[in-house]
Amino acid sequence: MGHLRADTRDPESGAAAVEFALLASLLFMLIFGSISAGISFSRSNALQTAAREGVRFAATLPGADTDVNTWLNTVITTTQGSALGELNDGIPGRTICVAFVGGGADTSLTRNPIGPDTSGTECFNDGLTGDADVPRAQVVAERETEIQAVLFAIDITVSGDAVARYER
Repeated sequence: MGHLRADTRDPESGAAAVEFALLASLLFMLIFGSISAGISFSRSNALQTAAREGVRFAATLPGADTDVNTWLNTVITTTQGSALGELNDGIPGRTICVAFVGGGADTSLTRNPIGPDTSGTECFNDGLTGDADVPRAQVVAERETEIQAVLFAIDITVSGDAVARYER
């Protein structure tokens, strides 16, 4: 004669799987959001480094007071090369602004791949209004990036800027 077994399954045996399924989406959003935010922070650091390297180069590069257009283009190229690939051609929202300010020869060049290069007087207000006659170089580097967290994404612009006294 066969043995009859009582059903010994736990009525809550699938509860852990359901709880994991509910919490896993939040966990993945947190993990992927943290990784994406870390990448954006790294991009921001690369742009700040590029701006500092560009302005350091610009401060000692002769020619700002004689052939300013060549000087501006050379500093833009140096800044782009110092950005660890974060300002390469094809990067969305990439903009590099270099300015020679003070000494009565204010001029700048902004390189934006979407539109034509534009000229102006300053890349940013460096707060040196009392030293308006002191020649200085300014560099601003920026680009668009995205922080993704599975179900949503946030578009942000990261940038770096620097200013240095121009040494002739």
